[in-house]
Amino acid sequence: MRILTFNWHEAYLCALAKTGHAFDIVERHKGGSRAWFYETRPLPSNARIVREGTARAGMRGGAYDLVICHNPQDLMWTGLFDVPRVLVLHNRLSTELALGGNTVDRDAHRAEVVRLIAGAPTRVVCISETKRADWDLDAVVIPPGIDLDDYSGYEGSLARVLRVGNFMKARDLMLGYRDQLAILDGRPSTLLGLNDPEDGAEVRFSRSWDDLKACFRSHRVFLNTTVEGFEDGYNLSMLEAMATGMPVVSTANATSPLTDGVDGFVSDDRAYLARRLADLLEDEALARRLGARARETVAATFAMSDFVERWNRVLDDARRAPGAARRAVQVTSVSAAAPTGGTLPAPRAAARRRIALSYVSYPATTARYLEASLRRAHDVVTIGPAMGEGLRQAWNLQNMREAIRPHDVPTEMESDIRPLLDRLGACWTPDLFLWVESVYGHFPAGVSRLGVPSACYLIDSHMNLPWHLDWARQFDHVFVAQREYIPSFLEAGIPRVHWLPLACDPDIHGPVAGPKRYDVGFVGSLTPHHARRQRLLERLGRVYHVHIERAFLRDMAAVLSASRIVFNDAVRRDLNMRVFEALCTGSFLLTDRAAPSGLDELFVDREHLAIYEDETLDDLVAYYLAHEDEREAIAARGRAEVLARHTYDHRVAAILEAVGAPDSEPCMQTVAGRWVQDPLIREADDHLGRGAFDAALDRLRFLHGARELSRWEWFTARQIEAAALGALGRLPESRAAHAAALAELSAGEREALRAAAL
Repeated sequence: MRILTFNWHEAYLCALAKTGHAFDIVERHKGGSRAWFYETRPLPSNARIVREGTARAGMRGGAYDLVICHNPQDLMWTGLFDVPRVLVLHNRLSTELALGGNTVDRDAHRAEVVRLIAGAPTRVVCISETKRADWDLDAVVIPPGIDLDDYSGYEGSLARVLRVGNFMKARDLMLGYRDQLAILDGRPSTLLGLNDPEDGAEVRFSRSWDDLKACFRSHRVFLNTTVEGFEDGYNLSMLEAMATGMPVVSTANATSPLTDGVDGFVSDDRAYLARRLADLLEDEALARRLGARARETVAATFAMSDFVERWNRVLDDARRAPGAARRAVQVTSVSAAAPTGGTLPAPRAAARRRIALSYVSYPATTARYLEASLRRAHDVVTIGPAMGEGLRQAWNLQNMREAIRPHDVPTEMESDIRPLLDRLGACWTPDLFLWVESVYGHFPAGVSRLGVPSACYLIDSHMNLPWHLDWARQFDHVFVAQREYIPSFLEAGIPRVHWLPLACDPDIHGPVAGPKRYDVGFVGSLTPHHARRQRLLERLGRVYHVHIERAFLRDMAAVLSASRIVFNDAVRRDLNMRVFEALCTGSFLLTDRAAPSGLDELFVDREHLAIYEDETLDDLVAYYLAHEDEREAIAARGRAEVLARHTYDHRVAAILEAVGAPDSEPCMQTVAGRWVQDPLIREADDHLGRGAFDAALDRLRFLHGARELSRWEWFTARQIEAAALGALGRLPESRAAHAAALAELSAGEREALRAAAL
């Protein structure tokens, strides 16, 4: 099989590679780097690093038999494609929630993960029974597998304690960092991983897998303090130490594989463990004897052959899953638990950013609501034209009472955005240029030349799809309000596309106090183009008090608040603004399904609103007018739902999350205007710029694995190498690297490079 997966845990992926299948790996940002951690594991010979665009094209074109996901974020990323999936849950749900400060409701988060799982054929694997039980999902349990051939040669000649793990202090509740310090009691130790400095300990990242294995062989004893209730009584590092023949001192845990005094020491008495640690540091023979038994324990309990056999069964079952489900496009702003170690990042307060926001100014546009939300937490400069009086008259906006204000940087309807950004000055370079569709005729030219991250929010794809497909190609990220058209963007080769539904602004669309004066209220347009809408409203008007008004902003909210039932009719199956705005007022919404708009993925019929068919409309109006308590209860739940998930604050958080997420594939621009995406090259370039020449060369040495690189990226890498070697005084090597760089390019490319440099 060819399998797509992600680099969340290199050691686990190396174990998976022993199943013998071919793996394509998409790199995710973790621990300060996007690149595969070559310092912990080499890339397996049956694996290669691919870019997100390659992976998406492969999923779209049927290149993959299945995808292995390691958290709900991966499920969302793959959810646009009908590819069988396996979800591996590495942590307990309780642990993830606790690491995030227990700020997310457990049942709600689990329900969202279940919904993601149901979006396409998905098998679930948990790495231990305790994790399966905590998630309470239908899952296969596959414990870790350890290949004894990879680990051997324990010497224990270094009387030091070894600990291995990332972010020990931050993950104290599951890794027991404070217990480690108490048991160590100042004894010499080495802590390998991404961690804060620590008195009396050597704290560093491993230099290579060989370095990691050398530490297992040389150090006398391994200390494990995983906390019962949050983690199993072992992790991969502990099992690798045991496989090497290294004894372990561990806090007690019901799932620990250790037997006290046989293959290590295990107890809930910290003072006892401190004494046993001292014994092992003093008695090398004791350490060797217990370590030999520890190796036998791993061989009996965590055999690699069992791991491979179980995984191959799961993979075969997943590949043969009956018919792929419908495409399951997920909302960008799904809530989540902790942002650490393999959970779906929730939209959360982002660092303050500079946002250049472009749209046509008038008070009732979506962009106006986004601007208000952005300004609460970020520095915003608006750029664009204002709606003219002629268009205001043509659109029948005369009773929109708010004035149309000019932007911070006013423009004509047609303008080149690059010079406008330059006017802001070198001291105000935006972190994001965001263009929001508002009035046709306004599209900023020159977006592809900006040199800063760019995104667009396309509102009316149901009306303007051909234009949208053309515009979208010019942006780094594309957000689409109408779910139905996501496949069209993907098929057009636009990979970074997100479904971002419209929303409400509680300050404008909130309830307006007063009596319910109308049986049915409708706010919107009634033109010859709205024949169905007119027909349905006329039919209701023959029986009920139906109020129809063209109103905006708080005037609109007042009409909707005064209506017992708010009627909504979609245009060309769009998921329109009125759905969210009506629910925000706290009035009962009666709307058509408009499939496949995604309405029924965001809201539940008869729970948050009611969905009508043309033939059921009259009966539903009669029923809910007669059942006030039921109607108002549904309306209250609908308002609570939009306030919890569907405000413009949620949408802004989702945009910034997606643009700044691992999914964003950041680039650097070279002197010739070419883009370099590979994270190792970008990290090397950063080290070079800071004068860390050895560090730059260190990053480049990993490029010779199976990575997807363009000729231009190879050229850039060798140029960085030449510069670093030259700075270190290694001139012959520098000249050779420079010659190798030029050899990557054609004569025409070399001439273009010279012209760009001049």
